[in-house]
Amino acid sequence: MDNIVGVGLVIGLVTASSFYVWNSDNFTKIQKNTLLVFVLFPPLQWVSILVILLYNNLNKQKPVVVNTETNINSGLKILNDLKQKGIITEEEYASKINKVEIERSEQNFKNTLEYKQLESLLLSGILTKEEFENKIKILQEKFSYKDIRVKKVTVNKKESSAKIYLFSFVFFIILISLIILNSNNTASYSPPAKIVNTAPQYIEPKKQEPIKIKKFVYVIMEVEKPSVKSIDKLSFDNALGILRTTETIYYLIYDKELYTTDIIELEDYNEDEKYKILDSAKDKTNLQLAMYNNNFDVELSIKNDNYLLKEEFKKRPFRIINTQIYEFDSYSEASIQKEKDSKQIENEENKKS
Repeated sequence: MDNIVGVGLVIGLVTASSFYVWNSDNFTKIQKNTLLVFVLFPPLQWVSILVILLYNNLNKQKPVVVNTETNINSGLKILNDLKQKGIITEEEYASKINKVEIERSEQNFKNTLEYKQLESLLLSGILTKEEFENKIKILQEKFSYKDIRVKKVTVNKKESSAKIYLFSFVFFIILISLIILNSNNTASYSPPAKIVNTAPQYIEPKKQEPIKIKKFVYVIMEVEKPSVKSIDKLSFDNALGILRTTETIYYLIYDKELYTTDIIELEDYNEDEKYKILDSAKDKTNLQLAMYNNNFDVELSIKNDNYLLKEEFKKRPFRIINTQIYEFDSYSEASIQKEKDSKQIENEENKKS
């Protein structure tokens, strides 16, 4: 609602200023047309009105000096010389003298204080032209201006121009005050603005999906396996010729054997998956080796309850001594390589046997 009132006020002021420019005599035709175009931007029109009024008034402020008595006396002297020289007749001389006297009376009347006051009101726009003429008639009837003599009068339009400028300046101040008042009212009743958080916002970077690598793997583990060996009893004669027989000697030997897992397919192969596969293969193998250890311990107790052998076996039971994982990009590659490894393991076992 306040915005509508403000817009209406501006439109009214622009209309009033435009009518003032069009009906005023203080502007030329070009100046009027230019100021009317500025109606599209009211502040420019109002400022331009003041500037042009000031410019026009400064051009009109050159004082007009009228030396009535000197000019008339000079004219009478010239007429008198021409009459004496016979250039003009008595009738012509009398006619010109009468004209000069009338001109002197009119000029003296215009130089009176009352006439200048009325003229100032006319220039400032307070009196219309018709009102000014009526007031002049009353002044002519009231005063006998023929008897008035003014030796030297300076007619200065500064007073009227200053009044016009002062009126325009006051009008402009009032206009600006109304605009500021309207804008303050609009601001006071404006709805609360939305609070905008200008603090820098943290933008979480987009998580980039890790690249998945598909692999085919299998594990080969090297296992150390103990076994019992013995040296049979020996009979021999000593130096005295007495027959001696030695005890059977038992000892442990360790062989190495390779265990291989099946081929495992992994959709997302990485370090974590690698160690998971290794741990799983070790767990399964260790479970199997634990059974071997129990059986071998029982076997030692039955065949030869040898304390030293048992202690040595406890220190070096069936155990995994090396683990290696092999990875391939395709199942066929993994299968071919595993078959080669299996043949190599078989050959090595055959050599040992």
